[in-house]
Amino acid sequence: MESQIRTAIDDGYTTFITGMAQGVDIWAAEIVIRLRTENPQLKLIAAVPFPEYTKRWTQEWKSRAEAVIAQADLGFLVSEHYSLEAYQKRNMWMVDHSGLVISVFNGEAGGTDNCIQYAMSAGVPVRNIPDRDPNDYYSQISRDTDFDEDHISPYEMIDPLMDLTDEEIEIIISAIQEHHDLSGLSAKYTNC
Repeated sequence: MESQIRTAIDDGYTTFITGMAQGVDIWAAEIVIRLRTENPQLKLIAAVPFPEYTKRWTQEWKSRAEAVIAQADLGFLVSEHYSLEAYQKRNMWMVDHSGLVISVFNGEAGGTDNCIQYAMSAGVPVRNIPDRDPNDYYSQISRDTDFDEDHISPYEMIDPLMDLTDEEIEIIISAIQEHHDLSGLSAKYTNC
């Protein structure tokens, strides 16, 4: 995971989004947080599906999630209430605001699978861990793939995002604290 994050940084990505799922998402966010000591330009956005999404987690994972959120440059709440749709909306928001998706995908159907398919259909490159083209899994499990393979290169659910300036992050943070009034942002950020 760390090598893929470092490669993304070397490729010019400085803002990462974590979907805050237990496991790889939090682990990857912790890596980004640690790497900020070497590169203070790195930014982390925590995309939270809904309040209390950690309700059934162990205390250890809850504490790790809380620490990530506390150290993130921005927290984005996708939905005010629990729903299965909140997870898919979170994934779509992350992809829609990303230039690259790094995924840990083993070929099983589920949220990561849906997210990768959405990214590929949107033309967002995917680097998969293990280093295997996600289309290999789809053909292996007889899935229909209508994706342009020229846009696919072998990626976890931390997503490098467009570079935000410190001023833009402050505007977004203030807007979220002030009930999502994003009028101070340029048009490209108003869907946040």
